[in-house]
Amino acid sequence: MDFQDNFYTTSVKDTLPKDHWRRNSGFSWQIPYGETSFQFQCRIVKHGITIREHENYFNHPYPMFTRVFLFRKGGAELICRNKRRSLVENRIYILPANMGFQVHYFPRELIYYHLCLNDGYGQSIFEQGDTVQEISSSFVREQLFRAQEQESELFHQAALLSLFAEFLPQRQQQLFRNCQRALEFSALFEYLDSHPLALISLSDLADLYGLSASTLSKRFFRRMGIPLKRFLLERQLRYACELLLYSPRKIAEIAEILGYRDVPYFYRFFKKLTGKTPGDFRKNETMERQP
Repeated sequence: MDFQDNFYTTSVKDTLPKDHWRRNSGFSWQIPYGETSFQFQCRIVKHGITIREHENYFNHPYPMFTRVFLFRKGGAELICRNKRRSLVENRIYILPANMGFQVHYFPRELIYYHLCLNDGYGQSIFEQGDTVQEISSSFVREQLFRAQEQESELFHQAALLSLFAEFLPQRQQQLFRNCQRALEFSALFEYLDSHPLALISLSDLADLYGLSASTLSKRFFRRMGIPLKRFLLERQLRYACELLLYSPRKIAEIAEILGYRDVPYFYRFFKKLTGKTPGDFRKNETMERQP
């Protein structure tokens, strides 16, 4: 994907119906760390159970969301980071977002979740080199099984919290470090959460701090390790992909939610970053995203 300068600032819409673009906030968890604490956020994008009598093979080069797999029956063979591994029954697997993978599913009953897992400032809890995490807790497994039998989302949240209680302690130091690093930009993250993403310019964000756009960009890069402009584009692209894959909204509606005045500008933005039109992306990825 090519993240060149491409904000199309003349193409965005000036106003939107109140709360039209807002997303489900999910649930959060305040985690003590020494004399302070940090926040962990989880949003369930999709969940379910897949029952298949036949084999499937899928390629996910740019997965936008973290996956949780639990095979009640059957299994799969996974290839990620040039390594091959077997996924077997009654083990819980966490596949980090942005970790490309290929998977060969055998006949199966598979419980799955697609999640956004972030710290309190919306940053992924995973680092670039992270790979598949495996958890064998029988308690967590039973919680996930039970959640699939219930109608309430509270059961799913409780099951995931039990999973995170197993998974997060080993990452506390990293998460705390990331939160401390992002604390300087809390106003920026709050602004991103409360405005349509395509309407936001570097100047808007710089005004929050009384800085020039150039100074803020340099400071953001030093602290966060990613250029601010690229960070904004990735965030906008991730939300666009989420709406295309997991909502029934028409492409014109998605463009409006993001803040674009004209659908063709949204097409140009999306195709420049992904190489596909929104329609082609939705069609191709929908065929492959289960689970």
